[in-house]
Amino acid sequence: MSLRPATRAAVALFMTLSCLPGRAQEPDASVTLSKTERPPRIALVLSGGGARGIAHVGILKVLKEARVPVDMVIGTSMGAIVGGLYASGMSPEELEKEFLAIDWEQIFAAQVARQDRPQRRRDDDAELSGVVELGLRDGEIRAPLAAVSGRGLERLLRQHTLRVRSAPRFDELPIPFRAVATNMETGTLRVLDHGDLARALRASMSVPGIFAPTDWHGEILGDGGLVANLPVEVAQEMGADIILAINIGTPLAPRSSLQSALGLTQQSINILTEQNVVRSIRRLRDGVDLLVSPNLDGMTSTEFERAREFIARGETEARRLMPLFQRLSVSQEAYARWDAQRLRKDPPPTQLAFVRTEGHELSRPDSQLPQFASQPGQAFSTQKAELDLRHLTATGDYARVDYRLERTNQGEGLVFETQDKPWGPNYFRFGLGLETDFAGEGGFNVRMGHVRRWLTDRGAEWRNHVQLGNNPKLNSEVYSPLGWKTDTRNDWFASTWVDMERRSLYSPIGERLPRLRSSTDIGLDLGQPLKTLGEFRMGVHALFQGAGDVMLPDGTLDPAYRDRIHEGGFQARLVFDQLDDPWLPRKGWRVKALWERGMRGLNQHSWTPTLSEGERQYRRTELQGETAWTVKQQTVSLKGLYRRSDTPPVYELQRYAMGGLFNMSGFSQGEIQARTLTFGRVMTYRPLKAPGGVSGSMIWGASWEWVQLGQPAPWSPAGHRYGASLFVGSRTSLGPVRLAWVYGQGVGSGLVFSLGQND
Repeated sequence: MSLRPATRAAVALFMTLSCLPGRAQEPDASVTLSKTERPPRIALVLSGGGARGIAHVGILKVLKEARVPVDMVIGTSMGAIVGGLYASGMSPEELEKEFLAIDWEQIFAAQVARQDRPQRRRDDDAELSGVVELGLRDGEIRAPLAAVSGRGLERLLRQHTLRVRSAPRFDELPIPFRAVATNMETGTLRVLDHGDLARALRASMSVPGIFAPTDWHGEILGDGGLVANLPVEVAQEMGADIILAINIGTPLAPRSSLQSALGLTQQSINILTEQNVVRSIRRLRDGVDLLVSPNLDGMTSTEFERAREFIARGETEARRLMPLFQRLSVSQEAYARWDAQRLRKDPPPTQLAFVRTEGHELSRPDSQLPQFASQPGQAFSTQKAELDLRHLTATGDYARVDYRLERTNQGEGLVFETQDKPWGPNYFRFGLGLETDFAGEGGFNVRMGHVRRWLTDRGAEWRNHVQLGNNPKLNSEVYSPLGWKTDTRNDWFASTWVDMERRSLYSPIGERLPRLRSSTDIGLDLGQPLKTLGEFRMGVHALFQGAGDVMLPDGTLDPAYRDRIHEGGFQARLVFDQLDDPWLPRKGWRVKALWERGMRGLNQHSWTPTLSEGERQYRRTELQGETAWTVKQQTVSLKGLYRRSDTPPVYELQRYAMGGLFNMSGFSQGEIQARTLTFGRVMTYRPLKAPGGVSGSMIWGASWEWVQLGQPAPWSPAGHRYGASLFVGSRTSLGPVRLAWVYGQGVGSGLVFSLGQND
C-alpha cells in the first residue's frame, strides 16, 4: 500500500535522518574464533534507516540460520524498533509476519479510521482537511508539534512489548538491550537502559518536526540518529567482545534530487548525520568486528509498502556473507538452548484491580470510563485495551494516547495515558472547493472550521463553519451532552444551531441570475449517537429565505423571485456512516434519512398568510444510500438518492438542485432543479501504475449518473437525464483533485477540473 503524498513527504524527512551511507567492510578472513560452546560476547548493532531498516529482519533470519547467538542488542531509530522487539523475545519469523501485516498508511495516519470517529467529526471530513489543523491557546496561534502522528506506532509497540512489562531494566530482557536517543535540550547522546520499553523505542524514533518528541522522565528526547545512527560506542561500553554492526545506509542524493527545499533539507541532514556514522565505523576493530552494509540500491527510506522486498533483500545480502557469520556460530544444541530461553512467553492473564486515566488537564476522559470495554474485575485483554484506545483517540482531543499495566498496593491495573493537544482547545481546519469547466462556468469556495471543545465537564463544544466564495455559508452549533444514558455507550445530547447561506438562482430560461438566494435556518435538536455507526436527531426549526429583486437579462424585475418565505416545523434525521473516505471511498456504506413537516408563510412575518390550508403545509422526504467495495485494487461505488418536497407551485425557491462532477457530470452546479429528484450513480476507479509497476497515489476511473425529475424548474425538462465522466485524480491534504472529461445529455461534453468538495 502506498502512503498518501502528504504523509510520504513528511515521513521522507524523518527517514533521511537515519538513512546514512556507510562504507561496506568485509570482515578479515583471518579472524579466528574459539570453537567453544559459548563464543565471546557478541553485540548486534542496528542502525536507523526508515523503511530500509526493515531489511534488518532479513538479516536476523540469516543469523538464526547460521546459529549466531547474540548477547546484547543496541539500536537507533528503526534499528531500535527491530532490535528491541527481537531482544524482547520475538523470533525473526514473528518479526517478518508482523512487518508484512502492518498497514503503514494507518500507522502514520493523522487520524484514526473514519469509521471509529464520532459522527460530528465525520461530518467535517467532507469539507475540511483532516491534515492541516491549527490551534488557538492563550491568545497565540499554535501548530501541532509534528507532521506525522506517532499514535499508530506507539500502539503497535505497546502491543508487542506487554509480555516483558515486568522487566524494569533492559538488562533483564531475554537479550540485554539499549535504545539510543538524543537529548533535545543539550544535544547529547542518551542511552535508554530501563523503563517502559515501548516508550524507549518510540523515543529513539522521534525526529523533531516529523514525530513529536518524547517526554522521558522530564527529558525531551528526539531521534537517536542525530547523534549516533550506528551506536558502536554503546556496544563497546557494554563490554562486547565482537561487534556485528549492520548499517542500513542510503547514498547521498544526486544533483537532480537537490532542486527543492525538501531535497536540500534531506541532503543537509544526511551530510550532518554522516559524520557520526563515520566516527562510529572508525571505532570498529579490524579483524575482530564485522560491518555489514546491505546493498539496497533503488529502494528508498519511505517505501514502507515494499516491506517484503526489504526483508528479502536483507536476507539475500546476509546470505552472501554466510561463511563469515558461521565463524560466530555455536553447535545446534547450544543455539537451541539459547533460543529457547530468549523466545517470548505469554504471561498469565492479569485480573484488573483498577482502570483509570492520567495526564490530561482540560479534557475529562475519566467521564468515559463507564463506556470502556476494559473494566475492573475483568481479565486484561489486549483487544479490549486497543478498542478503548481507539475510542479515546477518535475524540480528536489528544496529541498522545497510550496505555500501560501498572502494579500498586491494589494490585495490577490498567492506566490510559492521555496528553491534551497543546495547541487546543480552539482548533481550526481548512478546506477548498474548486470546480471549473475552463469556459467560465464553475465555482470556488474557501472553508474554515472552528471548534472549541470542553466548554463543560460533560464535553460540550461550540462548532463553526465559514465558507466564502460563490456560495457563502455560515453554520454555528453548540453541542451539549446531557448525561441521559440509555446504556454505557449512548448519551443523549442537545444541539442549538443556525445555518445561513446564499446560493445562485437561475432564470426561467436557465440562465444564472446576478443575485443569490439567501436563507437563515435556526433549530434546536435532541439526539443520540448510535455508538460509532452514526447519529439520530429530532427537533424543531424555523427557516427564513428569499431572493430579493432579481434583474433579468432584459433589465426588468422578475416578480417570481421576489418571494419571502418563512416556515417552521419538526424534522428528524437518521445517519449511518461507515465509509472509509467521504470523497473516494474504498470500502464501507452510508445511509441517510430525513423527514420534515411543518407550516409556512409567504411575503409576510406571520404564520397565517393569505394562502390556502394546503399551501401552508409542507413535507420533505430524503433517502440516500452509498456503498463501496474493492477487489484487487478495483473499487466500485454505488450511490442512490431520492428527494421530494411537497410544496405548491407558488414556491419557486423550494427546489432541490443538482449538477457538477459526479452529481450529474456535464451540467453546471445547481443547473438541474426540481421538487422531486431520483438520482443514481455507478462509479469505478483503481490506482494508476507508476513506472516499474508500483501503485502510486494517482487513480483513474469512470462514472455514469442518471436523474429522474418531478415538477422540474422551467428550464429543466421533465423526465430523465444522464451524465458520465472519465477522470484521473489523487487524494491530497486539501481533498481530492480530479481532471475529468464529462458529458451531459443535452449540454454536450467538455473538460472539468475539481479540487475538494464542491456544492
